[in-house]
Amino acid sequence: MLDADAQAQAALEQDDMKAALVKQFGHDILDPQGRVNRSDLARRVFSSEGAALREWLEDLLHPRIRDQLNDALGEARNAASPPWCVVLDVPLLIEGPVRDWCDRIVFVETSEEDRRTRTVADRGWTADEYTRRETAQASLQDKRAHADHVVSNKGTMGDLESAVEQLVQLLRPHDRMGSESPESPRPGTS
Repeated sequence: MLDADAQAQAALEQDDMKAALVKQFGHDILDPQGRVNRSDLARRVFSSEGAALREWLEDLLHPRIRDQLNDALGEARNAASPPWCVVLDVPLLIEGPVRDWCDRIVFVETSEEDRRTRTVADRGWTADEYTRRETAQASLQDKRAHADHVVSNKGTMGDLESAVEQLVQLLRPHDRMGSESPESPRPGTS
């Protein structure tokens, strides 16, 4: 799996990126150890006045993240035994050009209440922070409309695992005998 958020976090710690952030926001964007204070950065770009700052940050980060994802996809394609599938975890997938790299787009659906509860618990965000970040992304309806497949995450973890396994069986290339096709599979992206 290729995780765009992990790529973004790593990119934020590169010296040239930190220099650009300091130039834009001042030295207080760094913590005492010289790392980017991501919660302060998020507070600024997801504030009600932060749209222009968020656009500036995305213009700075997104090309680098796309380059890193593209390099990783190239490595997967050129591996001695290429994977049959490469999963891209990209929060702003439908808002940008990475969606054109995907053979299939999978939308994992859950209730609004569960999304909010899980995100607040897992990331330590306030409910207000959750709302500000959700508002800055494409709507769930748009994401669902762009999906080739929808997986429900409204039940138990076992239900989710079963739904994912069914989707894997649907998408995984097989020969007539039910084993993986020996043809040179191209990494599908989801």
